Amino acid sequence: MKLNDTAMEGVYKLELSQFDFAINKILIFDTFGNQIKNILNPQNQQTIDLSQHPNGIYHVSVIFDSEKAPIRLKIFKDSKTTS
Repeated sequence: MKLNDTAMEGVYKLELSQFDFAINKILIFDTFGNQIKNILNPQNQQTIDLSQHPNGIYHVSVIFDSEKAPIRLKIFKDSKTTS
């Protein structure tokens, strides 16, 4: 699994590797624990758009269709600066 920035500010691409279990959903929470996104049946290359959300730390949980524990990631969103 790999998380990359895109050319668009606040938009990220999550590349999901081949897992032994199917992925049911991706949940995204803000720093306060509020769920802001629920992506059902994600694609192998899933776009996560946080452009309408403020800068900060976002917690990503990848939920499988089995009893396998979720995989957790963090996204550190900040403004891109140009010189």
